[in-house]
Amino acid sequence: MVGNLQDVEELLGSMDLTSSPVVLAVKLQVKGDQKVVGVAFADASIREIGVSEFVDNDVYSNFEVCSFPSTGFNGSL
Repeated sequence: MVGNLQDVEELLGSMDLTSSPVVLAVKLQVKGDQKVVGVAFADASIREIGVSEFVDNDVYSNFEVCSFPSTGFNGSL
C-alpha cells in the first residue's frame, strides 16, 4: 500500500494518547477485482477482542475511518 506517511504522523500527533492502548492487526487482500481489508484488535484494559472484514476502495478510506476513530468512526467494528 502506498500512502503519505506525513498525513498519518500528523493525525497521530493530534490524538490523545493517554487513553488505553489498543493493538490492531491488518490483512490486505485482493479477491477478484475487490480490495478486502481484514482487521483485528485487542484492548487489554477492557478485555475486548474484535475482528472485521470489509471491502474497501482504492484509497482505503474505510480502513482509514476504522483505524483513526477521531475522524468520525464510532469505535466499534
